[in-house]
Amino acid sequence: LLVALVGWERRRRADEPRADRWLLGAAAIYGVMLGNHTLTVLLAPGIALFVLAVEPAIVRRVRFVALCAAVLVGTTVALYLQLPIRAAMGAPLVYGNPGTWQGFWYVVLAEQFRGDLVNPFGDLARKAVDFVELASGQLGILVAAVPAAFLATAIRQPRFALLTGTWLLVTAWFAASYTNAAIDRYYLVPLLVAACWLGVAAGMLVDLLVDRATGSPVPAPTEGGGPRLVAGLLGVLLAAGLVLPATLAAPATRAKVDLSGDTRARDWSGWVMETVEDGAVVVSWWSYSTPLWYRTVILGERPDVRVLDDRDRLDESLGTVDDVLRATVGARPVYLVRHPSEIEALEAAWVLEMIPDPRGQQPLYRVVGPRLAGAR
Repeated sequence: LLVALVGWERRRRADEPRADRWLLGAAAIYGVMLGNHTLTVLLAPGIALFVLAVEPAIVRRVRFVALCAAVLVGTTVALYLQLPIRAAMGAPLVYGNPGTWQGFWYVVLAEQFRGDLVNPFGDLARKAVDFVELASGQLGILVAAVPAAFLATAIRQPRFALLTGTWLLVTAWFAASYTNAAIDRYYLVPLLVAACWLGVAAGMLVDLLVDRATGSPVPAPTEGGGPRLVAGLLGVLLAAGLVLPATLAAPATRAKVDLSGDTRARDWSGWVMETVEDGAVVVSWWSYSTPLWYRTVILGERPDVRVLDDRDRLDESLGTVDDVLRATVGARPVYLVRHPSEIEALEAAWVLEMIPDPRGQQPLYRVVGPRLAGAR
């Protein structure tokens, strides 16, 4: 998306006749993004400001604006239509009830997560400090150069600075107030923006050094001469300097982020499939349902086992875990994968047999039957 927008800006400034194709391409790319994750709507304010800054008169090009909107909306709608189509085909895993009009909008508008944006305009100072600390951990010593890099970008590429600066502010503000899921990944956009600013600033620094060393500005790429050679050498040295901190930290970073040897999900789900009885129902929740679904749906293991997730209970109106047990125990073997606090509450009404995981991860609880009144 960034490449398409910048490409459109450059061709628009050069008054190329095919410049509009780049903006149409950006609209299509953005449509794919919206169809993949609704929160990419956070990029919309920056895109709108950028387009208006590049071509203020675009508001009078009604047909072209309508065409861009049609490409964007059409792409998004085409991707979302696979939800009701899959549901109608009887896909083994369907999120929500997209086969109904109400259920379709429930999924598209992410109704499940409504209310997770908490106090967005409060405690902004603390949120800013937390963001700086996160950026420091990700960028190391280069974080100190980011403010100056933004100013350099604003001088050399003001429209690009407007686009990316808006992206950084809006995304970081939202992530700091969003209380759902592993939120760290939402900061990838601000970190990408910071890296772009550092690159622009590095380019300006190379030009300045060449100017001081040769007494003449860096020539255009089509021109020759010593300044261009000096600029190339300085660019390589500066790039090496920027990459050096990451290179030095690579061994420690690899040890921290490399999960290729983490087989916990595979080992645990395999143990569950070997442990549960024929025709069992496993009442689970998202983090543990996912590897179990992978084995039953993707790998085709244990087709007799049903993994009943909290999402299934909601979509199929099955009620609470206790309601599921009352409807299932006696008809099929039932196992629980629940948080310890839930197990404690369920044991008041049900006799549960804990089956410990031999690797010390999440245990299974086999539901023996209802607890008799007064029994412990």
